Amino acid sequence: MEPSYPPAEKEQFSILLHKARLILSESGITGTPYLDSLLLLAHAAGMTREKILASLPETAPADTAESFYNLISLRAEGRPAAYLLKQKEFYGHNFYVDERVLIPRPDTELLVETAVNIYRSGLPGRSVLDLCSGSGCVGISVQAELPDADVSLGDISKEALAVSTINAQKILGKTLPSYNSDLLEAVPGTFSLITANPPYLTDKDCTDPLLVGRNEPLGALKAGPDGLMVIRRLAQQGFAKLEKKGYLILECGSTQAGTAAEILMNAGFSETRIFRDLAGRERVVSGKKN
Repeated sequence: MEPSYPPAEKEQFSILLHKARLILSESGITGTPYLDSLLLLAHAAGMTREKILASLPETAPADTAESFYNLISLRAEGRPAAYLLKQKEFYGHNFYVDERVLIPRPDTELLVETAVNIYRSGLPGRSVLDLCSGSGCVGISVQAELPDADVSLGDISKEALAVSTINAQKILGKTLPSYNSDLLEAVPGTFSLITANPPYLTDKDCTDPLLVGRNEPLGALKAGPDGLMVIRRLAQQGFAKLEKKGYLILECGSTQAGTAAEILMNAGFSETRIFRDLAGRERVVSGKKN
């Protein structure tokens, strides 16, 4: 059933916020209905969250109310707040996002943290490649943390690379070398460190109506019957493109880490390690090329 919205005229910001929270609560689409409502109201009004909270007793302009209710309608239908806001915070930076790329997840910050720590522990060189780069959140965050590293990005999607270019300019003030490539097939040279957040959902996972309703690019999620199709290819290609004593670090599903580590070992990697995220789930796997 379509949500019923009140007239847009002469409503206080506080009333808009209250009614939107009720709509999102009833939709069951989000666990944070008040925060989503506040962020979307600030976006519709062109104000900061702090300014909205200070302006709650004031009457909102009718066009702001109309725009806000449209956003709430889309959110109640399952559209992610990040796509509606056109931004997502990741590793201390605000990344531009739209439907061309996956929305950065907090879990993926572990991939950045692991890459930074391994780089600082000593590598044969400074070259870092972030594959399946999407919005660029991993590679750009690594570059921000490691100014002396030579970071480049690779993605099969030209549209995703356009988004990562926007983010590199926004966050780093420069572009990063980028390769439109199916994994490493069209990437020249060798690297000391390769990071990747590859597709790792099963084909069955990708038929979930809630996932489909989010409108994220399924090509960046879907990886065959067991979700490991891309990781298998990445292990083989990554080993060939790494310098000696270089590392491959990848994100995987929380039930896949043991198998992913095995895949790396079978591809020739040694010293494989599994890293857990803040919730204790096995999330990142690394391997070294001796």
